[in-house]
Amino acid sequence: MKFSDNLIKLRKKEGFSQEELANKLGVSRQTVSKWELGVTTPEMEKLSQIAQIFNVKIDDLISDENEAGQTEASATNTASTSTYSTQPKKSGGVGIKIFIALIILIPVAIIVTCVVFAVKFFTDNKNIQSEVVNEFKNNNQSVNTIVDNNTVNNTVDANEIKNDVQNAVNDVQNAINDVQNSEAYKNAQNKIDEAKNKINDADVQQQIQDATKKAQDYMNSQEYKDAAKKAQDYMNSQEYKDAAKKAQDAAKEAMKKYGM
Repeated sequence: MKFSDNLIKLRKKEGFSQEELANKLGVSRQTVSKWELGVTTPEMEKLSQIAQIFNVKIDDLISDENEAGQTEASATNTASTSTYSTQPKKSGGVGIKIFIALIILIPVAIIVTCVVFAVKFFTDNKNIQSEVVNEFKNNNQSVNTIVDNNTVNNTVDANEIKNDVQNAVNDVQNAINDVQNSEAYKNAQNKIDEAKNKINDADVQQQIQDATKKAQDYMNSQEYKDAAKKAQDYMNSQEYKDAAKKAQDAAKEAMKKYGM
């Protein structure tokens, strides 16, 4: 058992967490984690502290209890392997030969099967093509005969169809004119115009409401209050009073001058 395994076993036996053991040793929890993972090993000073904490010897802390057992097991396995290797391998040789034969025969069988199906497919396809060509020739002769007999009739039918289509178009146009001239259509158009006017009026009212709200918001704003205060302060100032008195005096002089 390695040091890392011994440390984990002793720590769990004492019920310590990695954080608690790290505090006792004056190191970080990450350092203890690296010891237990086998990434690093502690210095001799820390090994001595760990041995004191768990009340064990340093040799016991870093010793590997399974070394002897592993050595003996390794020797036993080596002897068994040597004995086995000296035995003849007749059955293994036969199995390999069978396996190689199967690897060779299976692809050959697949290729032969594909060739057989391909030959059969092309043979059947050729017969079908011949039957189709013959059937087409017979049908083509019949069609030519029918076309020759019906050429005149088809010309007459085309003119009749053209006239029927034109009459149908005229009927549809007359129906549209009747609908547009009907009283119900006119009433519906008037209602549509009224709805448009209401929508326009609603837009105007909404604009007035928005403007009124903006004006009210401005009157409640600090900017408006400051401007109103400045105006009031100016009206109460001596400068404003002097200007007002001069205006009154000028008005009186004008009235006297023009005999008013």
